[in-house]
Amino acid sequence: MTVTVKDLKTGKTKTMADRFGRILVAIGKHEYITTSIPESPRRAVLTPKTQADDLLGDDNADLDKMDLPALHALAITYGLTLHPQTGQKKVKAAIIAHRAESK
Repeated sequence: MTVTVKDLKTGKTKTMADRFGRILVAIGKHEYITTSIPESPRRAVLTPKTQADDLLGDDNADLDKMDLPALHALAITYGLTLHPQTGQKKVKAAIIAHRAESK
């Protein structure tokens, strides 16, 4: 977005990127002429469900209640080999994918 600022020393106006105008106004060399007005009102964007959202349901509700060591133990019982420091999200995704493949 661009803004218009006025040089306090010479009185000339300049149009520049918002980030540069913000710096010049902050150090006291320029002042704003225009305010930043969005070009159009913001709208909420609906995103389609991902495959993981489709898989989450009553079958996978138990995964949300489990902590990381329990998830790793469950993954081992399914025969999945994961790195010991794999995070909770990735372990859940691996278990969900394994359950989907086994159906």
